[in-house]
Amino acid sequence: MRVFITGGHGQLGGALARIFTDADFYLGRHGTEDITQPKIIKTILDFKPDVVIHAAAMTDVDACELNPDQAFHANEQGTKLVAESAHRAGAIMVYVSTDYVFDGSKTTPYLETDLPSPINVYGRSKLMGEKATQAGTSRWLIIRTSWVYGQERKNFVTNVLEWTKTQPVLRLVSDKVGSPTYALDLAQAIKHLLKTGVNNGIYHASGKESCNWVEYGQEILKIIDVEKQIVPITFEELKRPAKRPSYSVLNNAELSKTGFVMRPWRVALRDFLEHEVLA
Repeated sequence: MRVFITGGHGQLGGALARIFTDADFYLGRHGTEDITQPKIIKTILDFKPDVVIHAAAMTDVDACELNPDQAFHANEQGTKLVAESAHRAGAIMVYVSTDYVFDGSKTTPYLETDLPSPINVYGRSKLMGEKATQAGTSRWLIIRTSWVYGQERKNFVTNVLEWTKTQPVLRLVSDKVGSPTYALDLAQAIKHLLKTGVNNGIYHASGKESCNWVEYGQEILKIIDVEKQIVPITFEELKRPAKRPSYSVLNNAELSKTGFVMRPWRVALRDFLEHEVLA
């Protein structure tokens, strides 16, 4: 299997490279500008891929809100080019999407069949990327995930570790609920789906069970055995440009039907911290 991965510099790209050890893969370290240039088509076609995993995106939620044209250029227009490439190559395309395509009005985990209704530019641009994937190629998988952490770049876990050393107390949001997802687990789920041979489906793949950011921070402190005061705050107190859904927990039912079950987020978090951070 020949696998072309965009966004190789990110958390998921790095995890995919660790998982696809039995495949020939091209780890494209393309930024959002690169994937919006027509030359990306030639780069992908020259590799002759069987699979194109599109992990590159503009993912800074607040930056997207402040720069909507840039967000749609990267997340919609860039995806159109990648989808065209996959179609011309005869490859299946995997598009990595987000829980932020939902508005957060539910109080039970979102199903793949629930109607998306994003409340910020990031979510809207990623939803347009989903549509571009479906329209641009005949074989596709859309994988929605949430609150991803791993190696390669900063995330909530690495931020909390830094704050324990630099901040007198941790001010963490208590009114947003979701599911932390270890990038390595997400990569395993993607590989599993590809091996099953499924086509043209939307799947949710996020850590099992849910929490708010206070509970997330408490679990990190527990695992690293550090005592630090946590002060719960509302998201509004952060005065961020972009809204976030209050509840964006994903139901992984369709993924589970294929025989793959995501680990509970606490189990995966301990694995990450003990074997990749504290080791």
